[in-house]
Amino acid sequence: MRKSIFPATKLLLLLSGLLFSLSSLAQASFEAGYYIDNNGIRVEGLVRNMPWEHNPGSFKFKPSAEGETQSLSLEEVSAFGIGTQVKFIKAQVLVDQSTDVTAELSPSIDPLFTEKTVFLKVLVEGEARLYTYSDRKVERFFYQKNPSSEIEPLIYKRYRNAEGKVFQNNQFRRQLLTELSCE
Repeated sequence: MRKSIFPATKLLLLLSGLLFSLSSLAQASFEAGYYIDNNGIRVEGLVRNMPWEHNPGSFKFKPSAEGETQSLSLEEVSAFGIGTQVKFIKAQVLVDQSTDVTAELSPSIDPLFTEKTVFLKVLVEGEARLYTYSDRKVERFFYQKNPSSEIEPLIYKRYRNAEGKVFQNNQFRRQLLTELSCE
């Protein structure tokens, strides 16, 4: 009796098509966007839209579809965005470098701050603003009461006591309640 190779061929074609479509989705494309240089000048063009899993230190920009790709960094730019989807601003903030890995938690309730200049992703914009910063080790949130006030870290930290129990410093709740009270 002759075996049919049709199911194996069909499965191979299905897997190949799936892999091809996933790789095409994962590729970043240039989309209408802008950047604001350190002198406050807004430059329109195309920004390479990435998955933005982590906050970038630089980004790719083209003045036009035919233009040459430039890599722009924190040193050159104060903000950039892509349409209404994504917006990053440059800010000098205190970033808590405490780990969230349970086995490596510190015994201190206090955050381990490091001052950094980073691109913060804008999550909510209005009178009060909410930002996020993420790298390979941490994800942190920041707020700003109004456009002229300082950007402050929202404090959340997991820590371990002397007996090894895990606790949380949820100071961010108090910060939001007292600093951003509204109806």
